[in-house]
Amino acid sequence: MSRLGVIIDNTYQLIEYINRGGMSIVYLAENIRLGNRWAIKEIVKTDDEYNRLYIDALIHEANMMKDFDYPAFPRIVDIIEDEYALYLVMDYIEGKTLEEILFEEGPQPEERVIGWGIQLCDAMSYLHHQPSPIIYRDMKPSNVIMKSDGSLRIIDFGVARVFQPDKSNDTVALGTKGFAPPEQYVGQTDERSDIYALGATMRYLLTGVNPRSNEAVDYPALYAQLGLSDKMIRILNKCTAINPADRYQTDKELCEALFEDDKAVHLARKTKKLRIILLIAAIAVFVIGLSVVVYSLIGGNKPENMSATETAASQLVTVPNLVGKTYEEAKALLEKEGLTCDKTETYDATVEKGVVISQDKQPDEMLKKGSKVVLTVSLGEEGETTESETEEPTDADSSESSSKSTSSNTSSNGSDEDDDSDSSKTSHSIDDSDGGFNSGSGSSSSGSGADSGADSGAGSQGGQDGQDSQGGQDSQGGQDSQGGQGGQDPQHSY
Repeated sequence: MSRLGVIIDNTYQLIEYINRGGMSIVYLAENIRLGNRWAIKEIVKTDDEYNRLYIDALIHEANMMKDFDYPAFPRIVDIIEDEYALYLVMDYIEGKTLEEILFEEGPQPEERVIGWGIQLCDAMSYLHHQPSPIIYRDMKPSNVIMKSDGSLRIIDFGVARVFQPDKSNDTVALGTKGFAPPEQYVGQTDERSDIYALGATMRYLLTGVNPRSNEAVDYPALYAQLGLSDKMIRILNKCTAINPADRYQTDKELCEALFEDDKAVHLARKTKKLRIILLIAAIAVFVIGLSVVVYSLIGGNKPENMSATETAASQLVTVPNLVGKTYEEAKALLEKEGLTCDKTETYDATVEKGVVISQDKQPDEMLKKGSKVVLTVSLGEEGETTESETEEPTDADSSESSSKSTSSNTSSNGSDEDDDSDSSKTSHSIDDSDGGFNSGSGSSSSGSGADSGADSGAGSQGGQDGQDSQGGQDSQGGQDSQGGQGGQDPQHSY
């Protein structure tokens, strides 16, 4: 393993470690002459037979990738070999591997994995349709880097091989346990082998279960727990079938399956496109409308147009929210805005009497000054006495009541016979004041004349309380001028 800071071939200085594989290390390096950055894969030479095979595979990888012209694969720009190691210089790709994303975020959403699967399927199809088809043989999340723009890059072609249909077995059995299909270790690999590895990769990204572990997993139960769609489950099962004949036979079939009946993905894409189209249309309409307005306001140097517009705008006011306010408060707010109001009343046991229930113009609506807003005002619970139902007594009624109260007070100083007579008048005065509401006052007039006078005064003041007519509690009642006020102030009745 080289040390950081070492300069390779007097050109590339190793800056930092990027990744470590089974037998290789990837560094970030800088060209000391040009200042640009590259990724360098190093494999140290040993006497081990497996090491020799791996170096041969690395050289094979470089020769294979040098002619690639596809954005999903990095370019090979240089091969350097010395007595200690072999170095492969390639494009440096900034981003995170799919395995790093999985570790950081956990199992990925189905729609996202479908998008990744389609990108990887297209890349595999490029390899499989070369003049000499290439079998990648090492598809796994750690070999796929996602850039900041969401595009994927496939790295590490160390175990890829050119497909040779006349051979029944691969020359070298290499791959990653759990991702490589069974035939990769005992038979001949082909396009269906990469389809198996891609299916295992998608399953790992969806479930978070590493296929390299020896732990037995009940995938059907896990799929149900994660809520995977029937379509996704069908794709995973077919990709990872043990028998290659039971898998998708081509990349095209797998891509079609990923797109097939994918209503959610298609709907999301169509919705996104529609939103973009509508947004562009709205912007266009706004710009055109704004241009027309600007031209009408300032075009041709016609200040009278601007004056008329400003005048029209100044005549518009905003309707306030009046619900929950008393009618008087609502009326004052409307008048403040230059609006008038009208009132309709209705019984509503849930809203206090005199409070606005609704308004015919919505809050924040723009109206011309002088417009009318109709308010619906609560009468309270049905049967409740309202101000409009309680009429002010006429002057004649007031005089009659006052006369009768005076007669009653005068009678309290007379004989016992006068007491009985005046007591009847006192009861009559109470009945007039109560409007017939309190019929219990007459029965309590059997007290003394002074008490009757007191009852008369109290009855005129209270209006509804028959208990006030019980004698002997207020000797000043007959002299209290409040007796004449009872019939004039219904708001104070209890």
